Amino acid sequence: MRILAVDEPSSRGLRLLKGLRELGYGLDVDNAGRCLALLSGGVYAVLLLALLSPSAWDLLDALDDAPDRPSVLTFLEPGDPNAETRARALGAQEVIALPCSLTELVVSLPDPLRPQSAGRLHVVGLALDLARRRVGRAEHPNDP
Repeated sequence: MRILAVDEPSSRGLRLLKGLRELGYGLDVDNAGRCLALLSGGVYAVLLLALLSPSAWDLLDALDDAPDRPSVLTFLEPGDPNAETRARALGAQEVIALPCSLTELVVSLPDPLRPQSAGRLHVVGLALDLARRRVGRAEHPNDP
């Protein structure tokens, strides 16, 4: 199963998507207009959707009628106290406030999507074991 991300033109969103690809996730990026057609094939387990425009909210609302609706993980800008409640009412399983880290995004994804080859990731002196959700110092090969 793959992840479909609705095109988010900000550099912050692009960094997150690049990070997911580097970790080995199967990820496709397309625009909101083609999203419903792509979801009808049942290929995607998760939809990443930044709720930053009225068209993104419309897409989330339209997903109710999608026959092969995936899990929906949404991103929200801080400041609207009702946005999370509205997103969940429209069927978002996860709501993440922006800005967020790649780690926060990865732990929000369903376990079956985790790449089998991801194993460990070394970042700035840390060893991240994504499968076991552990963090240790990179200089100790048996950590985490």
